Amino acid sequence: DHDKHDHDKHDHEEHGGHGEFIVEYHFDCGNIAKLNQIDTQWFKHFPSTESMSVNMITEKAQVATELSKNNHKVSF
Repeated sequence: DHDKHDHDKHDHEEHGGHGEFIVEYHFDCGNIAKLNQIDTQWFKHFPSTESMSVNMITEKAQVATELSKNNHKVSF
């Protein structure tokens, strides 16, 4: 009987504010030798973002780093 069913005894999974997704960008630079830094404005536009993992490959370097509001530049 559904009327006797105790809804408070159910284990309900709590849903937090965590989200994860993958974004991939490809840039074409006419003079890659002069490129030494990329600055992202992501945290300015999405202030609830805590961190971002970055994997980057250029002809000069391979970089794997974590960015945050206080560290939003990739240098190579």
